Amino acid sequence: MTVLSPAEMLVVTIGVHAAEAEAAARALHESGLVEIRDIHDGPGENAPALTPGERAWYTTASIDYRLKIDRILAAISESVPERKPSLRDLFVPRSTEPTLVPALPFPEITADLDRLIGEGGQAIALQQELAGLRERTAELEADLQAAGRLRTLGVHPEHLGTAAYVTVLAGTVPADAAESVRDAIAALATDEVLLLSHETDETAVFAIATVNGRLPAVEEALAGTAWEPIAAPGLAGTPEEVIRRLEAERAEVRERSQQTVGEIAAIRDALGDLLQAYREEAEMLREEGEVFSLTGSTQEIVVIEGFVRASDRARLEALVEEASGGTSFCRFSPPDPARTPVPVAYQNPAWAQPFEMLTSLFAVPRYGGIDPTVIIAPIIVLYFGFMLGDAGYGLVLVLGAYLGYHLLSRSSRSVRDLTLILLACGVSGIVFGLLQGGFFGDLLPRFFGMELPFTVIDPLAEPVTILVVALAIGVVQINAGLLLGLRQNVAANRTRQGIFEQCSWFILQPAAAVLALGFFGWATLPPAAEIIAVIGAVTGIGMVFVAYGPLGAFRLTNFLGDWLSYTRILALDLATLGIALTINILTGMIAAISPWLVPVAVAFAVVAHTLNLLLQALGGMIHSLRLQYVEFFGKFYTGGGRAFAPFAAVRRHSLRSGGEKRW
Repeated sequence: MTVLSPAEMLVVTIGVHAAEAEAAARALHESGLVEIRDIHDGPGENAPALTPGERAWYTTASIDYRLKIDRILAAISESVPERKPSLRDLFVPRSTEPTLVPALPFPEITADLDRLIGEGGQAIALQQELAGLRERTAELEADLQAAGRLRTLGVHPEHLGTAAYVTVLAGTVPADAAESVRDAIAALATDEVLLLSHETDETAVFAIATVNGRLPAVEEALAGTAWEPIAAPGLAGTPEEVIRRLEAERAEVRERSQQTVGEIAAIRDALGDLLQAYREEAEMLREEGEVFSLTGSTQEIVVIEGFVRASDRARLEALVEEASGGTSFCRFSPPDPARTPVPVAYQNPAWAQPFEMLTSLFAVPRYGGIDPTVIIAPIIVLYFGFMLGDAGYGLVLVLGAYLGYHLLSRSSRSVRDLTLILLACGVSGIVFGLLQGGFFGDLLPRFFGMELPFTVIDPLAEPVTILVVALAIGVVQINAGLLLGLRQNVAANRTRQGIFEQCSWFILQPAAAVLALGFFGWATLPPAAEIIAVIGAVTGIGMVFVAYGPLGAFRLTNFLGDWLSYTRILALDLATLGIALTINILTGMIAAISPWLVPVAVAFAVVAHTLNLLLQALGGMIHSLRLQYVEFFGKFYTGGGRAFAPFAAVRRHSLRSGGEKRW
């Protein structure tokens, strides 16, 4: 296997004495070296002689512990607001060190789990109390609002409701609907209904007293208005007395709520890291228990099968030997892709590893095929910088990627890789911007009379030169793809296919170039050269039709289209600079109207350049990827692989300490 191929994989069979099986599973989990497969699912030769394994007895208990800790953490998060990030956090993110947990078997770690859940469980009771206090606060606020509205009418809360002969109603409507209530009551044409009201700019408050016999008519009249009844059950006394009592109780409830939040916050500060760590440990124990359902066993031995990188063979043997106390064996054999799918693990150098996500975004390489990551990584960065072509935009992109890396990279590897890709692309944008004289378009010469050093070419003044460079790049990359396709065919003993599918283009391209030079008058060539070129062109075209039959005609036009597709490099380069130039022209026009409009011009420039950066960065990335996925990959790449999924402990909050406890 080479750097252009996925890592070589081996099938590994691990046998461990049953007494040491759990220790071996923990070691495999922490190492992440092996993808464990179901020993009874597939053509494995060991399966018939083995008893199917079952998940470990502690698996369910681990789930129960995790759920209990989840309840505690949920109670804390619902009660105590998260700390808001400060401006300092953008530049110096807070470090979060993992909490050490003891590397103990499940029966020995349960004491720690029980104690932690016992102490942290107080947060659940406090959260329930806090929920009741918050509910009571809402009730008090509603009662205070009702009492305040009744005070404007001089109505006591206990007078509301139905007595032996009279019913008193109170309610509100929007101020612009007050007349509709008066009209509805007046339409009853009776002196057995009394109406009181008080209006503000937004709300009108009404009290209606009526004999009980008239109550249905009053309710029917109010039904056609925007009436919202006022309810004050259980309140007695004058409105002023009621308000004083309610405000006093509200103050007490708020004080107790603050105390409760403080108590929950104290639990969070004291146990929050431990709760997160032990929750994670419980999840790790569950995963380690579940894996035994994929194994097989005899009376004395547990057998595990899976895939491992060939480069990790010695490390795996030493790991299992140590974890099992010498009561184990490891047997390795090459995989047979024809019998079982072989997982694909990348083996790229560190600088190319962030770009593996872009290869996988198209398709995971097939095992034994070509992994193009080390090729496309620098090419994507190169194309992006060429298309962006502005040092100012590149600088902003670098700063954004740097902040994103420090703020978000710990959330997932994908986010970290994406920020590193953007960082590299931003640096490329700066380099090409310096070479092309772009810094937010022509901002420096237009407004400050300065020229960028190192300027080599102005794309707006010499677009043909950029076009020639773009097409030359296309020729190089397309032929690199053809060479990789030829290599792949020869390695698979498909030499004839390689000759007609790839070598035909190596004959046709130079012949077509010679004929084009003579046809357009770009060069004077001897007749012999033209004759050889015609023979080469006919031969190449014939080979294409032999390879693809009648579809060869489409192959010829597709090849030409693939090559011309590289003109998009020029198009995006000119678009970035042209729009930036337009923004600067409009900015100057706005500022020239009046000195008072200079801040408006600056604001316009900032917003417009930001939008242009987002548009061109998105376009640059999409078109850089398109040139890889369509024009380049189409010449050789065979995807369809399955990513290597090792049995690995993914930790963010915890770290097994080898027995040391941190409480």
